[in-house]
This record gives sequence, C-alpha cells and structure tokens, in this order.
Amino acid sequence: MSSEFIEQIKAAANQPGQAMSFDEAMVWLRSL
Repeated sequence: MSSEFIEQIKAAANQPGQAMSFDEAMVWLRSL
C-alpha cells in the first residue's frame, strides 16, 4: 500500500461529514 494512498485516506478522514474514520478505513481495507 503506497504512502500516497495512506495520505489520501487521512485527508479524507479529516473532512467534515466523513463516511468513515481512519481506523474504520483500515479495518475496511483489511477486509478486502
């Protein structure tokens, strides 16, 4: 997994009204 992709997730997690938190995103990615 690229660090650039991680940064995109972190940036998305910082947006108001986010769909999921960073931790939730990590759990979701592991489940793929």
